[in-house]
Amino acid sequence: MRLVLLLVTLVGCLSTNTVECADGLRCPASYTCRAASDGVTASCYAPGQVRACDGVIEGGACQTADGNGFCVGGGCATVVCGNGIQETGEACDNGNTIGNDGCNATCTSDETCGNGLVDPTEECDPPGLTCSAACKVIRCGNHVIEGDEVCDDGNLAPGDGCYFDCRSNETCGNGIVDFVNGETCDDGNARALDGCGGCRIEPLDWRQLAGPSSPTARVTAMAYDSARQRVVVFGGVGGIGGLDLAETWEFDGRGWSRRQPPVSPTRRQGMMLAYDTRRGRVVLFGGSAVGGVLLDDTWEYDGVTWAPIVAPTRPPPRGGGVLAYDARRQRVVLFGGEVNGGGVLGDTWEFDGSTWTERTLTPRPSARTGAAMAFDPVDGKLVLYGGADATNVRSDVWELDAAGWVQRPDAPTARGYHAMFFDAQRARITVFGGIVATSPSTSFYAADVVDYDGTAWTPRVATTTEPEGRQQVAAAYDLARDRLVVFGGRSPSTPLLAETWELAGTSWQAHTPPVPPPGLEGLSLVDDVATGRLRAFGGLDAQGNVRNATWELAGDTWTLVEDPPDASASFPVPRREHAMVYDQARRRFVLFGGRGAGAGGVLGDTWESDGTTWTRILGTQPTARFQHAMAYDARRQRVVLFGGSTGANETWEYDGTSWALMTPATRPGAQNNHVMTYDAARGRVVMFGANGATAETWEYDGVTWAKIATALAPPVRSKASFTFDVEHGRAILFGGTRVPVVYADTWAYDGQTWTAIDLPTAPSERFGHAMAYSPARHAVVVVGDGFRIGPLAETWELGYAPRFGGEVCTATIDNDRDAAIGCADPDCWTTCAPTCPIGASGAQCLTTPRCGDGVCTAIESCRTCPGDCTCVPLCGDAVCDPPETAASCPGDC
Repeated sequence: MRLVLLLVTLVGCLSTNTVECADGLRCPASYTCRAASDGVTASCYAPGQVRACDGVIEGGACQTADGNGFCVGGGCATVVCGNGIQETGEACDNGNTIGNDGCNATCTSDETCGNGLVDPTEECDPPGLTCSAACKVIRCGNHVIEGDEVCDDGNLAPGDGCYFDCRSNETCGNGIVDFVNGETCDDGNARALDGCGGCRIEPLDWRQLAGPSSPTARVTAMAYDSARQRVVVFGGVGGIGGLDLAETWEFDGRGWSRRQPPVSPTRRQGMMLAYDTRRGRVVLFGGSAVGGVLLDDTWEYDGVTWAPIVAPTRPPPRGGGVLAYDARRQRVVLFGGEVNGGGVLGDTWEFDGSTWTERTLTPRPSARTGAAMAFDPVDGKLVLYGGADATNVRSDVWELDAAGWVQRPDAPTARGYHAMFFDAQRARITVFGGIVATSPSTSFYAADVVDYDGTAWTPRVATTTEPEGRQQVAAAYDLARDRLVVFGGRSPSTPLLAETWELAGTSWQAHTPPVPPPGLEGLSLVDDVATGRLRAFGGLDAQGNVRNATWELAGDTWTLVEDPPDASASFPVPRREHAMVYDQARRRFVLFGGRGAGAGGVLGDTWESDGTTWTRILGTQPTARFQHAMAYDARRQRVVLFGGSTGANETWEYDGTSWALMTPATRPGAQNNHVMTYDAARGRVVMFGANGATAETWEYDGVTWAKIATALAPPVRSKASFTFDVEHGRAILFGGTRVPVVYADTWAYDGQTWTAIDLPTAPSERFGHAMAYSPARHAVVVVGDGFRIGPLAETWELGYAPRFGGEVCTATIDNDRDAAIGCADPDCWTTCAPTCPIGASGAQCLTTPRCGDGVCTAIESCRTCPGDCTCVPLCGDAVCDPPETAASCPGDC
């Protein structure tokens, strides 16, 4: 290092009392010469500089009257800041002592952020959690995103898109619970049905499916929820003794399901329902409560719960009015109705989702009740037809838009208490049923269907047997299935009806509720990932009959798929305590063994089904047995069988062609009535059983079995049920028995630990039941058996209750509000790629039907897979499909 030594220069005439140094430099006689060396210029040391370095090592610190320095060549050379040379102890030296120019006045800082020194232009150093990269103290609210801030909107107010600490952008899915936005959880995503949906806690619980039952006879109100693709019915008159009702029912085309929302409107009749497509809500207004008290309350139903809407103004109380949604102006419109004493109303009100506003219009329809109103998206107007005033049934037709009411030519018939809707396939307003008045004193209950194109009325001639004439029928047009759904009402022969009819084109069909599977013991339940449906097979019914029927669960409805004869070469014989799994690679159900009926004894046959046809597999088979367990190893594409009544502790594998007896070095002891499932997350077959008096957990990796030691485990039991929840990465166990105890407990196993799940609701104690996980339902499903009262015809499911309505993957509305629609929503994986494991991608799914493969298959729709399937534009389906425009179809666009 170069040091500049104090140079003593004699100015004026040279003294002769000097010492000439070897390099030509002359120093005073009392000074010591320091020759130039090591990059240091020659210098003269004063006596004090020499004394300062007595006993100090070369390079050691020293001090003189001129300041601090370092010993060099026997003398103390002082460091001089500002000489332009960076010397020992200096961080910089730019030739001055000014500072704020890249080197401070003492040459101790190069004035850069991050050097650990707080310079005059800095507020802090070094950068960190509270110090920005510019060495400024991080201050939330200064419009600059610094440090670990994710936003900074210039203020400290929460609720405006940036939390007061600037560390949350207040969006669902950011991993931070933003209480100011009403979030109760945030697991890093907005996905529903994982315990935290839409950043609201979703409780995990058991739910008993409503089954195949349907609403009892009643006069009620109906609306079609296009986001969830189902008809919604609420309340009405028709309970025991004619009481008003407060039930919520849904119809999805397969069957009715009674919903159990945590909050509901009070009992009532004469209420009005309409569906707000923009906000995805069924809107209810008014009606008549028990005792005839008229109501003026507003409620909304999102598919999960009803919620009261407190509006600053609202229409007067009433019943029997008409309510319809104007898709062009995006508001619900209410007209007319009746009040106590036979009075009728003729006012027009509009609801935008928060506020009711009365429209005082002239001209306008006369006061009436029992009218019908529907929105025509082609013309962008609401059409009102008929109804009854204080004395007559009317035939007048009116249209409403932003400008007001306009009367159109009368309809051919005077009609009231009818149903009216927009038929998207025919682009027509359509009318069904009601009371038709042929004169002021003559009328009848109609069963006709009439189409109106804005000018002409055209009867639609039915090609099948039509329902009996009826009035006050609940009706809605099912856009997804292109058909009219009607329920209930009154007919000349029946004061209150419980019939469900559907009209598709010109064909009427009565909907017959499907029959549920009987209570069964020793049956099997398997998820068909290709269809998203569950299949149950076999079992012992309450009458002691061993069955070989196949049942299918879709939605909340069971359907009997096949009930073959007991003896047939084309079907497996009746059996119970067998095992069945689904081979995902080959898309086949695989069935083996079981206990036959009567003299059928113990079975050792293998069968496969593609969902339509059964095929018996011949060749080498495991020995006949029952009470064995099977699981499908998706990684190795093998069916694994273990144990059973005669199988001791054998391990068999089936590859779709033949069975092979495996010889693992380690294996569990003999087992029967044990349970197995495949852990798709870890690629292991997991078994839980009892070897003697100890509950044991074993895993099989395709080579050997390994016993898993867990600190906690379910109590010893047999005939439990066990399945793997692929979406949450855990195996679920329920029920079972160890005489005399029968269990109704729920356990979860994550590959290391068993955890008891304590839930407020659960199925009753049972054993010999069946269980499977359905990704399409996002739930574990249990069916069959019961305790003490014989086999039960019950179906239960365990899942997270959605905070909002569950996603309908064929709709274009984000119903569960997780900011994802169709195949972009993880909830739709089983619809978009049903034969792939949840979340799989790449080569794992290249050969399987899925969205994005360019082929429109039966598992896809133009809504979920627009790249594979093309939608046919339908004006009135609440979707703006090319070439629809706001002008050609204002209700959709």
